[in-house]
Amino acid sequence: MRMMFAIGLMSLVASAGCSETESTAVPAAADTAAVQPVAVVFNEDNNPTIEFNVPGLHCEHCAATACQLVKDIEGVADVQADAEQKIVTVAVTDKGFDSEPARKVLEEQFGEATVVESDEA
Repeated sequence: MRMMFAIGLMSLVASAGCSETESTAVPAAADTAAVQPVAVVFNEDNNPTIEFNVPGLHCEHCAATACQLVKDIEGVADVQADAEQKIVTVAVTDKGFDSEPARKVLEEQFGEATVVESDEA
């Protein structure tokens, strides 16, 4: 019985999602010693981009989830998300990217997503 309760509780915690608060925990010194900053360049090939307004992006975890959801859609060259601005920017290839599947998957996960800007060719 206790095992079932523990499994149920862990499932509930795992499915709770974003709590709209940022963690204030500070990693221990041993945890930070091995971390090296890495420069990440978005849209290195200067592909056309489409921006989605996603009000449901509350934190960096939400932003990472948005990137994971969109990155494998056909025609996506690169993706970045800004939780503070609530914007997901998608760099697209010339292979006929359709923004609707990306908008739909973002809307399903975060409740709302609209195209706000596009320089898509």
